Amino acid sequence: MGWVAGVEIRESDWNRFAGSGPRAGIICHLGASQDRKTWPESSWVAFLQKLLDSGKEKITIIGSPDEKALSEKICGQLIQGERVENLTGETQFGELKNFIATAKLYVGADSGPMHVASFCSTPILNLSVGPVRFWETGPVSKGSRILVSDDPQMLGSDVVFDLALEMLNGVESKRGYIECKGRGGIHYVVHPDARIRIDQWSLVDWLYFDGPLPRFEGEIQKAVCQIIEVCQLCLGQLEVFYKSPDKVEVVGILDRLDEIIEMLRQHILPLRPLLDAFKVQKENIPPAPREEIFYQTKKCYTDLHHRAEQLSGLSFEILKGQSS
Repeated sequence: MGWVAGVEIRESDWNRFAGSGPRAGIICHLGASQDRKTWPESSWVAFLQKLLDSGKEKITIIGSPDEKALSEKICGQLIQGERVENLTGETQFGELKNFIATAKLYVGADSGPMHVASFCSTPILNLSVGPVRFWETGPVSKGSRILVSDDPQMLGSDVVFDLALEMLNGVESKRGYIECKGRGGIHYVVHPDARIRIDQWSLVDWLYFDGPLPRFEGEIQKAVCQIIEVCQLCLGQLEVFYKSPDKVEVVGILDRLDEIIEMLRQHILPLRPLLDAFKVQKENIPPAPREEIFYQTKKCYTDLHHRAEQLSGLSFEILKGQSS
C-alpha cells in the first residue's frame, strides 16, 4: 500500500501488537484468501501428524466458519490428536490477536490471519502456493520464512515440517526458503534452492526494496525497448483523447496497446514483476472525475515508461561495452 501511495515505509511506521509472557504453541490456518492458494488436505494431514509425533507443542487450528468442515475432516484423520484444538469458525477476527501474539509459530498461506500474525510479530512459516506474490502479501514479521511453489501439490509436507522444526528450535539452515529481514522496514532474502526465478527476483528487489538495477540483455532487452515504445504510443493517444473526447477510436487503440503489454507480461517471464506492478496500479484506479482518471492513467504509463527506460539504459551501456 505504501508503494502504491508513493510513501517510503520505515521501521518506525510499523505499529505492532505483542503479547506478554513467553510464547507457546503453534497456530495453523488451513485455508487461504482464495481456494487456489490453499495447501492440499492430504499435505496438511501429513504435516500435522508429523508435528504431533515430534513434540509436545499444542497445536491450534483457526479459520472461518466456511472452513470448519475442512478442518474437522483433517483433524479427524490425525492419530492421537488430543493436542490439537480446533477453533475454526469459533472466533471473531478481532479475537485472533489474543492467542496469535503468544504463539511460537504461525503456519499458513496468504490470508487475513497471516496478516494478524505479522502485526503480532509472531514468526510465520508462510506456504506461498499458487498465484501469490509474497513481496506484496507478506509476511512482514522479521524472521518469518516463506516456501514458494507455483503448484500447491508440489510443496511436500516433509519440507514444511523440517522448516517448522528449524524455526521452533532456532536453527538457520538458509536453504530452500525466503526469509523476511529488516532493511528499510521490510526486506526479503532469497536463500539457495528457494523455488523462485532469480531473474524475476532481481527485478522485484529493485522495484520494491531499493536493490541494484537488474542487467538484462538479448531478447529481454528488446522486450524492454518494446515496452518503452508502447508506453510512448499510449501517452500520445491519451493526449489526443484528452483534447478531443469525441475521438472514441482512441479507446480501441489503447486497448490494442494494452494487449501488447499483457502479451509481454504473459510470455517474457523475467519482466513479469514489472508488468504485474503496472497492471495492479492500473486496476486500482478508483472511480473519479474525468480529470483525475486521466491523470492516474497517464501516471501508470509514465511510471512504466520511466522504469523501462532505467532498465534499457543499463542494457545499452552493456551492449556499448561489448561492441568496443
